[in-house]
Amino acid sequence: MAGMAVVSIPAIPEGWHGRDLVRVVDPLGCVAGWIAPALGGVLVGCHARLERADTWSPIALAHTGDAVYPFEPLVRREHGSPVPLRLLGEDWRLLVRDPTGAIVRGTVDGESVDIETQLEDAGVRISVRTEYEAEIEFAMPQAAWQSPAGSLGIEILEEECTGDRDLLTIVFREAPGTG
Repeated sequence: MAGMAVVSIPAIPEGWHGRDLVRVVDPLGCVAGWIAPALGGVLVGCHARLERADTWSPIALAHTGDAVYPFEPLVRREHGSPVPLRLLGEDWRLLVRDPTGAIVRGTVDGESVDIETQLEDAGVRISVRTEYEAEIEFAMPQAAWQSPAGSLGIEILEEECTGDRDLLTIVFREAPGTG
């Protein structure tokens, strides 16, 4: 099969072997992630690399006992502290999967919640759709973040809430002044 590119993908994050994970890769082959459907679709590991580079950098890695995972949707209820959506939900299951993303569905307070993780051109987009009123934010614990190696930079493009949808978009790209 001449002309077909082969992309090496980083290994499953340490401590997650043997667990139910869905691997997704962006169309450019620059971002790879592992989603845990039973945990509300959280991204338990994410690696990125510059286009045409051989080296993968771990960007966000979760440990199995972490209280909050990187990029995880949190719900603030009745003026309290934010609580991970995965802990409020029940019956989390994989609804849709393709090579670049997945949608996980569960129920919170009897209402359907969909969490979609989509790896796009050198980035990650996480979208939460709910049928109930909820104040959603995204966790970005510094302890889970890794410093990108060399010239790889992280940019939070948007965090927005529109009606029944909350959205976080993160892009990994060449850091300014390195190209």
